Amino acid sequence: MERSQEQNASKLGGKTSVKFKEAGIRFPASIPYYDSEVIRMIRVTVNNRNAEAIPLTPATSGAVGIPVTFLFSDDWDGLSATAVFQGSGTERDVLITDNACEVPWEVLTESGDMLRIGVYGSDGDGTKVIPTIWAVVGRIEDGTTPSEMDPAIPTPSWAEQVQQASAKALQIARQVKADAEAGAFDGDPGPKGDKGDKGDTGATGPQGVQGPKGDPGTGLFISGTVRTVADLPAVAEQSIMYNVGISAPYNIYMYDNGEWRDLGQLEGAQGPKGDKGDKGDKGDAGEKGDKGDTGATGATGPQGPQGIRGETGATGATGPQGEAGATGATGPQGPKGDPGNDYVLTASDKQEIASIVIDESDIGTDPLETEAQTIKGAINEIHEDLDCAVLQAAAQAISGNGTTSGISLAGLTANHVVANWGMFSDAACTTPIPENAPTCDITITTAANAWSVTIANFSATFYLRPTFILKQN
Repeated sequence: MERSQEQNASKLGGKTSVKFKEAGIRFPASIPYYDSEVIRMIRVTVNNRNAEAIPLTPATSGAVGIPVTFLFSDDWDGLSATAVFQGSGTERDVLITDNACEVPWEVLTESGDMLRIGVYGSDGDGTKVIPTIWAVVGRIEDGTTPSEMDPAIPTPSWAEQVQQASAKALQIARQVKADAEAGAFDGDPGPKGDKGDKGDTGATGPQGVQGPKGDPGTGLFISGTVRTVADLPAVAEQSIMYNVGISAPYNIYMYDNGEWRDLGQLEGAQGPKGDKGDKGDKGDAGEKGDKGDTGATGATGPQGPQGIRGETGATGATGPQGEAGATGATGPQGPKGDPGNDYVLTASDKQEIASIVIDESDIGTDPLETEAQTIKGAINEIHEDLDCAVLQAAAQAISGNGTTSGISLAGLTANHVVANWGMFSDAACTTPIPENAPTCDITITTAANAWSVTIANFSATFYLRPTFILKQN
């Protein structure tokens, strides 16, 4: 907050009856000055840590927009000042701009309470802080309020006021920059001078001594720079600020009432690319150098690619027959084959069985039985016996250990015995179970028109299809 020496030259703390001109005090240009009339405002004189309020008009409940002016002593030069108002059971902070601000309406909502004003000054980095005592303005009088009245706009928080002031300053700076680039501050150009001769390049001068440290700048004080919002401190002092980002322009974050607020970017956008410079003069060609000495012999190069294949030669004569080699050792026994499916006797099979039976019988000892007709009749009889004696059961699902009784099979008798049986994993009996897969005990018994099976040591479900043949007495 900059103040002129003329504003701060007068002695502060005069009586209310002393006129402003006599006290040598000037108010900001934004507040009109009246020589003979009472100014409708509150005046606060600030001398170091003392503050005195001089109300030039009563404070009434329901009032909005009451102006306040501040007169500061030299101790406050270069400090940013904030006015703190108390009244109606609440407290509000207002940023002082151009030595003036307005009373926030929130502290004038109830009559009967005392209105107090304090001022807090800081240089931004905490090296100089001046808090004043409370200045009592007076009792809040009961003001007239219409029966229906729209509520006033809430007073912005201190952080929002700082952000608005920063945005306004940035807008002014951008406008000044735009005016400067547009030539608003340029004078008339002078005549172009003659081009001078190109001077010789001078020797590089010695390193200069480091200059003195400059005075602290005014405005925002940035405490540090972090890459992301997550990298900000969890807890910080009120109003402390950080840059957030990987590179400029950064976003400014301020800690306000327990949380970080994004104040936006304060750096302008990158300017346009400058014009390309003039091309330099071509340098003089250098003198031709002397011929160099012959270099040493280089290392042997890598092997070249393979040459083209030559033509095929003539076929040679056939050699003599070699001697026979010794007989090789017997190979290992092959694996056991899968069990075959149930075999159904064909007409040829039946003919072969009948011929064997006839050969092993006593047929032929009697001349009458050796006749062809008798032999043919015997073969046909054996065929009929085989057709009646061989029975194949339908596939029966067996569910693990136990006995399955009374499985129906027409024509079966107690004299039938099991010729063979097969175990399958499907009802169509197309996928046999290998003989070595299950280790189980199977017992099949026959009865009139039915058969039974007992399974032990095999709990899985499978399909059983036995073939029966009539036992010959």
